[in-house]
Amino acid sequence: MSKVKASDFHNPMPPDWDPIEGAPHGADQSVILPPGALRLFEEEVAEIRKNVRRPTMSSLVDEVQRFIARYVVMDDDQRLVVALWVLHTYVFEVFTQTPYLAVNSPEKQCGKSTLLGVLEHSCNRPWNTCNPSEAVIYRKIHAQKPTLLLDEVDGIFRKGSPYEHLATLLNVGIRAGTKVPRVLNPKSNELIEYNVFCPKVLAGIGTPAGHRRQPVHSDQAGEAHA
Repeated sequence: MSKVKASDFHNPMPPDWDPIEGAPHGADQSVILPPGALRLFEEEVAEIRKNVRRPTMSSLVDEVQRFIARYVVMDDDQRLVVALWVLHTYVFEVFTQTPYLAVNSPEKQCGKSTLLGVLEHSCNRPWNTCNPSEAVIYRKIHAQKPTLLLDEVDGIFRKGSPYEHLATLLNVGIRAGTKVPRVLNPKSNELIEYNVFCPKVLAGIGTPAGHRRQPVHSDQAGEAHA
């Protein structure tokens, strides 16, 4: 394949062209390619694309597992589940449901925050937060569809909890198309339906209520297990 050289151009750069500042004021900055140059460029691009190796699903899973293993001690089965869930966050919108990943520990200092940090650097559009207000969380999920990394969920499902709005969101946010209606302005009675479907991680002490989750338990030895 022949190469296109600078001398092949009909109008090479003028003598007073400055490589830093560019063309002088008023100079003709257009470049006319010789016949066939665009075709040669397209052929080279096609050749590059043909030789690019697309990653397979198994190679992606292995790569995510290696990343997790650098920071969190898990058995093989549990690490595989977390890796698959991480990849799921990039394609969750093609599914009708998304399982929640529950990260729980019997007490503090058991490594759940470490796992949350690993997920924050591997999931799609991560949003690591703790007890956000109702106004914030509905708007955030509706607008950006993040991967919600929700810490300290152990108090959400308690009777009389001030975070009852989060319980509602978690109960319905597993299924695509389910929306939560809210009145934006009581004076105008303007009704907004928020789409709350997105991947969610629930981290806390103890076992959170509900069955729509894949649990990951951690202990003080720093080990996570099913």
